[in-house]
Amino acid sequence: MRKNATKIAALALTLALTVTSVNIPTNASAATVKLNKKKATLYVSGAKSKKTTTLKVTGTKKKVTFTSNKKSVATVNKKGKVTAKKAGKATITAKVGKKSYKCVVTVKKKYTPVTSVSVSPKTVSLKVGKTKTIKATVKPSKPTEKGVTYKSSKTSVATVSSKGKITAKKAGKATITVTAKGASKSGSNKKATVAVTVTKDAATPTDSPSTAPSDTPTDTPTDAPTNAPSEAPKTLPEMTEAKAIDTDKIEA
Repeated sequence: MRKNATKIAALALTLALTVTSVNIPTNASAATVKLNKKKATLYVSGAKSKKTTTLKVTGTKKKVTFTSNKKSVATVNKKGKVTAKKAGKATITAKVGKKSYKCVVTVKKKYTPVTSVSVSPKTVSLKVGKTKTIKATVKPSKPTEKGVTYKSSKTSVATVSSKGKITAKKAGKATITVTAKGASKSGSNKKATVAVTVTKDAATPTDSPSTAPSDTPTDTPTDAPTNAPSEAPKTLPEMTEAKAIDTDKIEA
């Protein structure tokens, strides 16, 4: 009887642990379910890409149902694509089982697109360690979305800051791409590029040859001619005087 009781207790404990281990991942996966956007701003006209947005629910394989509380402002299809209709606000609800996830959509009348972006200068040559700031110009001057972003094709050669400051890292070539934050009428983002060439600093090798030749020839020729003529005249009178004294002795 005792052996049977022990076996039953062990079996019950095993079942309890199994149930617990099954429930843990289920709760964890439920916690990761979320809607990709909680807020969105759309425009009725001006730029194709700004008229629509797509909502997605991640972390579940269950069926998702999308609805709009104000279809006159924004509609949503079964795949979560939201389309602006007129200025105003609408709430899009994504329902998964008994849970709901919401996104507030603000619709505005007109989007002012970017027509062009340019950058100056278009080519930059730098020594390692040096910097140069490039300037981007977006047209029109007041689009709905202002500003640009900068990106280097090879950060090991040259990096670029959010304000367009390029820093040379090592010898080589890189391309800086300037992208307008605002969309164009077609929906794409206008871009411009800067070609960057980085070379090594040549200051060190040029110093050695200029120092060596200037020291050697300058000292030698200057001393020799200056001393020789000044000492010779002093010796000659002494020799003449000595000869005169000797002559007097002989005559005496």
